[in-house]
Amino acid sequence: MRKQSTLNRVLASVTAVAFVGLTSGSAVLAAPPPPTTSKKVALFVVPKAKASADDAKVLQSVMRAELARMVGIRPVSGSGEAPMSVSQVLVPDIETGFRALDAKTPGPAQEAFEKAYKNVLQFQGPVDRRLLARVLKGLGSARIMNGQVDEGKEALETGLNVWPNQQLGEYGWTLDLRTAFNEVQDDKARSQPGSIEVSVEPAGAAVRVDGQLRGFAPVTVGELPAGKHWVEVQLDGYRWANSFVEVPSGDSTIHSVELDATGARAVFEAQDKALEKALTKGSAAGPMADLQRTLGADQIIVLVVSAGGNAYAFDGWSRQTGDPVKLNKSIPDNNSFATKVRAWLAEIVGSQPTADDSDLPLDQPPTMGVGANGDLIIDPNDPIFRTDDNKDDNAITGKWWFWAVVGGVTAGLVGGGYALLSASGEGSGPAGQIRVDVGRLP
Repeated sequence: MRKQSTLNRVLASVTAVAFVGLTSGSAVLAAPPPPTTSKKVALFVVPKAKASADDAKVLQSVMRAELARMVGIRPVSGSGEAPMSVSQVLVPDIETGFRALDAKTPGPAQEAFEKAYKNVLQFQGPVDRRLLARVLKGLGSARIMNGQVDEGKEALETGLNVWPNQQLGEYGWTLDLRTAFNEVQDDKARSQPGSIEVSVEPAGAAVRVDGQLRGFAPVTVGELPAGKHWVEVQLDGYRWANSFVEVPSGDSTIHSVELDATGARAVFEAQDKALEKALTKGSAAGPMADLQRTLGADQIIVLVVSAGGNAYAFDGWSRQTGDPVKLNKSIPDNNSFATKVRAWLAEIVGSQPTADDSDLPLDQPPTMGVGANGDLIIDPNDPIFRTDDNKDDNAITGKWWFWAVVGGVTAGLVGGGYALLSASGEGSGPAGQIRVDVGRLP
């Protein structure tokens, strides 16, 4: 009970500093290319007194997550992480996939996203929540556009569990895709939340669900939307265990994990104990260097934490080469905690946090947008409207149906079109309205 209350208190103070952006198009929202190399940083937080043990465990997980958000930084621990960061593994295929969707070539798009999805399942280490959501969105979209509707809808549902703030207008590659997304949303609205009971051998591992720290095993994570969720289990000295877990509507499921020890577990644990003893004597240089070499880290940070007076006091050292550098910081335990921790860690590792993009939509078609009323706006210059550019009589403005749609020449056509395309109507037909932007005609 003490550990869970500590987790809730610390995580409540770790609030993201988000910026609000209004933009559209996958080319604009695409992440920058991942760095070809990453600086590997190991971070450990130990308690100054037994009363701070729970705080130290939570803070270590939180601060490692903050390190993962730094540009060109990859946290390492005793868990045998993958040789490359998750961005280096996933981003190239994600970008290839969305470019293919934008070019209306769903075959190559699905191939790229299937590869990215396979790499997610095989990755040993923390998987960035936004990257995971992008893979699932692209995979589901490509599958549906290739006629694999049921498999595609399953991927979209999982993507909504990972990244709930997705909108219908962001799926404008085809009307069938928008319809499928609308049906997934309706199905989710009718389902009831469930829970996952996570048990781990050995106990004490950090448990993340959909990229967010939810406690330490054994733990029950409740109020989860029905469907698949990404569960990560991590304990120093043991390999990461990542998998999707199905949550039944209105019910609970059990997820049992038996962690595999790393090859260097015995060495790591011996060095970890030696470091703890050295900290009590104020001479941690030798044990820090030994542990740094074992982990293959470019930099190691060791912090001793104590809680009191509505603040956390950190004392410790940072070492790259040579003698460790002394560290000392007091950070208030309030809503500014995350900001101050982020800035302090960035200063220590010589980097900067990546821009927070939690308020931005995921990738979406570059030639489509969403109006104030949620209607889909299609650019008439999109290749879908073009036939033969060398023939003037094939121009879109020369087609009788174009002016029928724009001007409402035939009342029956317009009325029928609205009934067919209305997002509020019932049935399984295409969802949403189309508005052609005549102002952008050539």
